[in-house]
Amino acid sequence: MVELTADDLGIICNALYVQLGEKKHNDTFMQLYSDMMMARDLCRYGHVDDFCLHNIVKCRSGLRGVLLDDDIEIFNKYLEDNDLPTAFGNSDFVRIYKRIVGDSQDSDMRQLLGH
Repeated sequence: MVELTADDLGIICNALYVQLGEKKHNDTFMQLYSDMMMARDLCRYGHVDDFCLHNIVKCRSGLRGVLLDDDIEIFNKYLEDNDLPTAFGNSDFVRIYKRIVGDSQDSDMRQLLGH
């Protein structure tokens, strides 16, 4: 087991950010970077805010089969309002959010991936 502090996670995220330009087409890298951003914010602040979610969407939208262009547009529109409680009350937002965080139980995701 490895234990990381919020500062450790911040350093890792900064190191990954430096590599972003040359690795942006590497699905494994983008998945790792977005996971680390989420872990960093959860560790530092106890939640993931709309700014972090927006950056995670940017990372994961390039992953094959995660989000459609329309989904990215819908998701970002909700984030612009800066009201996550209202956004999570909307089924479209929740469906897209489940795709972003890798909830494979989502039937739309299974259809998209052909399962």
